[in-house]
Amino acid sequence: MSKEKVIPINVPERQLTTSTQINTLLGVCGMFYSMLNAPQNPDDTLPKPGTVQGEARLAAETTFVKACEAMQGILDDKQRWDFSFQMDIEKHFREATELNREFLMAQRDAAEENASPHFRWQPKLLRLTDGRWLAFLGSLEQMDQGVLGIGESPAEALYAFDAMFNGVVPESVTKFINENQKQEVDGAGNLGIENPESPRAVEPGDSENPPTKP
Repeated sequence: MSKEKVIPINVPERQLTTSTQINTLLGVCGMFYSMLNAPQNPDDTLPKPGTVQGEARLAAETTFVKACEAMQGILDDKQRWDFSFQMDIEKHFREATELNREFLMAQRDAAEENASPHFRWQPKLLRLTDGRWLAFLGSLEQMDQGVLGIGESPAEALYAFDAMFNGVVPESVTKFINENQKQEVDGAGNLGIENPESPRAVEPGDSENPPTKP
C-alpha cells in the first residue's frame, strides 16, 4: 500500500500580503493620478501626450477612486493590524517544537538504552531475600570475577550493573561481594536469593519489570 504524498502548504504572512496589496494600489493610484493631472498645452488645443480626455478620463477617475477606496478598506481592516493571529501561530509553533523536542529526546534515550552494557550483555536478574534485586553477568560461584549490580528495583540493579561495567563499583556491590566471597557457594543457597534451587531470571525487557532510569 503506497503512502499518500503529503503536499506542504505555505501560508503567506499577513504583513507581507498587506504590504503587497498596498504597494499595488499605490502604483495604480500613482499612475492614474499622473494621467488625470498632467498639464494641458497653453493654447489648450491639443492634449499633452499621456493626458486622457472624455470617456477615457471618466474611466480613469473611476478607477482612481476605487483604488483609493480599496486602500482605505485595507487600512480600516483591524484584523490586518491585530497581533492575535500572529500570537496564535506562535503558540502552535511552540507546541509543535515541544513535541518535536520530546520525540528527539525519546530517540536519544532509546539510542542510549541500546548502547548500555545491560542491553548489550543481557545480565540475569534475581530477587534477593531482602527484597533487593541482583543483576549479574558471570558465575555466582566466582562473583569477584563477574559484573554485578544491586538495587531496590530491577532498573536500579541494571544501572548499577552498568556502573560496575564502566569501572565504577557501587558500594552496595562491594559490600555484597565481601559478605559472600568467603562462603562456600552451594547452588547459590548462601547468597540470599529467593528460591535458590530455581531462581527466577528476568531479562531486561521483562514486561513485569521493565528497566527504566531511576
